[in-house]
Amino acid sequence: ICSLTSAARMMRSAIDTQLRIQARRTPQPTLQIRADLDTEYKEVATLMASAKNAGMKKVGLITTPQGS
Repeated sequence: ICSLTSAARMMRSAIDTQLRIQARRTPQPTLQIRADLDTEYKEVATLMASAKNAGMKKVGLITTPQGS
């Protein structure tokens, strides 16, 4: 699970490195992305693009139902 917070955005190169490592695992794990309300959509899109570029095959978005 990758939670996008302002701290995570500052560690982009570390995240990219982990994505490449995880993409080589067999079986490959699913990347699950959860972003807080303060995270801009472009950050989520950037992470998804990084995952694709690293070779991740399965990416999921975790949401919280409204009112929870």
